[in-house]
Amino acid sequence: LTNEIGDTLWYVHALLLHPDLDVAIGPLREVDYAKVSSYDWTHKALNIGILSGKVADRVKKTAWHGKTLDVQALSSDLLELIIYLLALGDQWGVSYLAIANYNMDKLNKRYPLGFVEGGGVR
Repeated sequence: LTNEIGDTLWYVHALLLHPDLDVAIGPLREVDYAKVSSYDWTHKALNIGILSGKVADRVKKTAWHGKTLDVQALSSDLLELIIYLLALGDQWGVSYLAIANYNMDKLNKRYPLGFVEGGGVR
């Protein structure tokens, strides 16, 4: 679980910081972490899938159908996805710090000299 949540958070983070998206964190829909934390694990897991699908659909419509990307909606979906990922980890006793440390250790082993396109130890 630590690996999957860590990988997903890494990709969400990369999307939020991608220069082509120019994501401005403005007024986002509020997500009540206490409420999300109270949901059972199946509810959290299903919402992670649903939100991931919404993100993929927004990207598909922009990339393949010529629609204008609603950056604010994408930002909200990504940030809500983070809340559900962290709540699921918390429920199973996996802290954000443990997830971050696991991911950093994995990346440091894979790229001991830092990231180089086409490089890395697999």
